[in-house]
Amino acid sequence: MTNDFHECEDDDARPRQGAGGGDDARGGDGAGQVEAHGGGGEHPDRDPVEESERGDAGKDRGDDGGEVEKLHDALIEQLLAQQSKLLVSAAADAFRVPEPIPPVDWLERHVAEIPFSPLPGAFRCANSPMLREIIEAICSPSVRTVSIIAAVQTGKTLAAELSAAYVVANEPGPILWLTAKDDDAKTEGESRLLPLFEHCRPVSDIFPADPDKKRLTSVFFSNGATLWIRGANNRRNLQSRTIRWLFGDECWLWPPGRLTEAKSRVAAYGRRGKCVFFSQGSREGDDCDRQFRAGTRREWTFVCPRCGERQPFLWENIHWDAEAKTPEGAYDFARLRASVRLRCPHCGEEFPNGAATRAALAAHGAFARTNHAAAAENESFHWNALATTDWGQLAEEYLRAKA
Repeated sequence: MTNDFHECEDDDARPRQGAGGGDDARGGDGAGQVEAHGGGGEHPDRDPVEESERGDAGKDRGDDGGEVEKLHDALIEQLLAQQSKLLVSAAADAFRVPEPIPPVDWLERHVAEIPFSPLPGAFRCANSPMLREIIEAICSPSVRTVSIIAAVQTGKTLAAELSAAYVVANEPGPILWLTAKDDDAKTEGESRLLPLFEHCRPVSDIFPADPDKKRLTSVFFSNGATLWIRGANNRRNLQSRTIRWLFGDECWLWPPGRLTEAKSRVAAYGRRGKCVFFSQGSREGDDCDRQFRAGTRREWTFVCPRCGERQPFLWENIHWDAEAKTPEGAYDFARLRASVRLRCPHCGEEFPNGAATRAALAAHGAFARTNHAAAAENESFHWNALATTDWGQLAEEYLRAKA
């Protein structure tokens, strides 16, 4: 490693006047001249007082020169010490070891608030239990690709955003966050990602002091992490970028072939590169669908407290009172909502609609792998609206859509 500062030369190594052949020769000539004027040690035309003053002045200059040299050496020593501190600090940031706690625990410790969440206060995974396995997969060094397909407003984007906060602070590197369009990128940065980072102390502490390095769609953190938020619709946003972390939002809306092109941006990082895709749905056979199906296809499930059977949330197991109608034959949606329940297909146990019921089932929820042929490094997750949304609301939306 080259040092920008060259070592100062040792004074003892410098050629000194009066030492060596050159000064000896001049000394010989001087001695001959003195002898030629009568053999005395003084020049006949020089005033002894003037010579004495000149000698004192020379001595003073020599003393001043010594002080200047000492000051110079002290300044160099101070600069080297400052440079050393900067290098040590940079090395500490570059080789920072993540806190020795699981990512979800780290997030619960450091995310003081999720500004855009309807739930006030610090992040608590118990409010969205399915996020734990997803965040662990995103942050796992053994997983290279994570694909998520889930219902609208059920936490899939939040899982990626929380993971990004952990990554910035603990696994710094180039990060590319792709939305469907450039306008969506600005919205994501302004209303979600940056406000979340502001409420996570380890991330907010490394925001750059220079405002030009902190913009809505690009942030250059002081620990070496770089975040770009861009639209996948613009191919130029992918060109000339080497990325370690790729986050792709609503990739079912991307132009055909753009997902594969985006994945190639992490190739330079080898097994350290990571791709995360999350979407509310896709069309059968499109890039988003193929990416999900190539993964482990883990489905969110619950355990029936009566028979102990683990099972997914299926629409076919939602029931309501078919007689909940008005005298004119139209659905009475108030009565219908009150009658909606989930029935276990194994034992017939019925669970009434309500937030308390969903919370109780989620407390023992887990993802069950359905594609055992997929490589373990290629994870994919799915859950539907029944896991998080009021069943009566969904039943009404279903029946109104059919009418």
